[in-house]
Amino acid sequence: IGLKEEMAIGGSIATRIVAANGGLVKDPAFCRRVMLMGKSIARYCYRPQLNFRFGILDTAIVNGFSAPGGYVFITRGLVEAARNDDELAGVIAHEISHVTRRHALKIISRGQFLSGALQVAAGASGDFAPFDDAVDKVTSTLLEKGFDPDIEFEADAYGARLAADTGFQEGGLHDFLVQLESARGSGKIFSTHPSLKDRIKRLEND
Repeated sequence: IGLKEEMAIGGSIATRIVAANGGLVKDPAFCRRVMLMGKSIARYCYRPQLNFRFGILDTAIVNGFSAPGGYVFITRGLVEAARNDDELAGVIAHEISHVTRRHALKIISRGQFLSGALQVAAGASGDFAPFDDAVDKVTSTLLEKGFDPDIEFEADAYGARLAADTGFQEGGLHDFLVQLESARGSGKIFSTHPSLKDRIKRLEND
């Protein structure tokens, strides 16, 4: 899957993520912190050539999402729950790592609609059914089920190191998960990710 196809697929997935999560927060002052932090972290990832885009989803649910091509979304609830920049940076770096490790694209690569989807994304076909099927498959995975646990653990590990490479504390993501676990009273915290306890344990053992 080339960059052109990745951008086309990612843009369609990003649109659906925004629509399913209350739209985007419009307040420039509230968004500035995430935008600047995200751009800084993205400069140190191993795919800095991507034009990363960052947005805050207008929902109180604590979660984060990403889409191929460099789209990264953090919920308003997560931004408000992060106690400092190190914790927020850890989450942003986790989502950036999903993009750089091409995790969502691997879902498409395993599907039977890969060839047709890529032809549409490259502008070589007008049959949008395979493309829509591919986008629907990835979007439903991201919004309803999430990635496999091993993929999430990988994004945690890469994200923690990426945040540290940028100058933030490597333990920021770990500390954020710990404080969420200690205060947990809702199933709407990282509902598409593995359990907080499992993620904390893996980060402590890395």
